[in-house]
Amino acid sequence: TAVGVTLKLGGRPTPTPPPQPPAQVGEETARKKVEDLFRFALGRTRLNPAEPQLHLDTFEAVRKEAEACGHIEVARLAAEQVAKFRDTIDHEVNVILDSLRNRAEEQAAEGNLTGAQMILLGYEGPFRRESETRRAELWKTLEAAVSERQRHEQEAALATAREQGRDLIREGRFDEAERLIADVRRGGRQGAELARTNLAGELADALADARKQVEARERRAAAELEALVAGVADRVLAGDIHAAEAAAAAAPPGPARDDLLLELRRVAQTGSTILNSFADDIGHEVELWLLEGPKTYRIEEVRDADIVAARAQREGTVTLSLRLSHLTPGEQVRRLV
Repeated sequence: TAVGVTLKLGGRPTPTPPPQPPAQVGEETARKKVEDLFRFALGRTRLNPAEPQLHLDTFEAVRKEAEACGHIEVARLAAEQVAKFRDTIDHEVNVILDSLRNRAEEQAAEGNLTGAQMILLGYEGPFRRESETRRAELWKTLEAAVSERQRHEQEAALATAREQGRDLIREGRFDEAERLIADVRRGGRQGAELARTNLAGELADALADARKQVEARERRAAAELEALVAGVADRVLAGDIHAAEAAAAAAPPGPARDDLLLELRRVAQTGSTILNSFADDIGHEVELWLLEGPKTYRIEEVRDADIVAARAQREGTVTLSLRLSHLTPGEQVRRLV
């Protein structure tokens, strides 16, 4: 039997078989074909190593052809090459996707979501087809993350606006609160339109209630002040400046009370000047214009807010205490100048 040239395939020699019947000849021809295809594929990987997808497709075709003709050894070797180039492609795709994801995230962080979308979905470089599905998944993940971040930022911005508005209202800074509400309504504060509308309405209601409370307090304070002034005026008219000052001092602290006390001090100073004018008249008879008419009195002494005076009558001398309220305005003015 003639022995043909051997083919080293996978490290093991395969003897060339002797002539066979036609069916066997066809089988051997097919086996020889896949061996030649495998050698061709190996040679191309050395000549063009930068085309892993081409080599994967080629070895996958060789594997199928070898399995079809029953060449188990070539099928095994081709499968090993397919696995090797699939790993190579997966690694290259992962490197590309990492780069694309980083660039897209940078664009998204700068607010350029359209740019991020173009980086991922508009990619036209190597392994475009192989990475298409995963690039689409990356885009959906990034878009969802950006949407979630924006939602949190909007909620945080509205929460801050709510807190600021409540503080302004509580502190009585109503004009500033109104400006903040207007800012929320026109979108100057981040947030979905419905959320902004609801917050603006909430703050506007709180502002209206606060203003009503302030107005009610002011009305009560005005009524209390009016009653206080009336009481103080009664004491002033009665000549009891000290009682008037005590009544004013008992009022709630505030500008109105301070103004009233200042005015009372001026009145007290005026009263003291008038009372002091009677000191020079002690021991003398003077004509005093009283509200009931002019009368002549002998001034005995000035005691606190009282003018002790004596008046001779048919029944004898009568001593009495006069107060500034008994004097006519003209008498008081005359003693001031």
